[in-house]
Amino acid sequence: MALFGDRIVSAHAKDVWLEEPSISVILREVRPGSGHLDYAAYLHALDGLRHEVPLMMEHLPSEQEYDLAADHIRAVAQREGIEV
Repeated sequence: MALFGDRIVSAHAKDVWLEEPSISVILREVRPGSGHLDYAAYLHALDGLRHEVPLMMEHLPSEQEYDLAADHIRAVAQREGIEV
């Protein structure tokens, strides 16, 4: 963030699940909040920018999945004292 923070104009809400065990690395894209991403750290990093950036979600299979993802992000932000 220190190096490129002023160039960030948008952010994506993604998450991944590491498939185990496997002979090779397999990352499966999953709904934000159901994978391994530390959303508290991610939101704190975005909150530390000097400007606001939109946080976008995509590639989810249904409106319900978007709602669940948004609920997760808002809950983490509230718990961490970050305004979204």
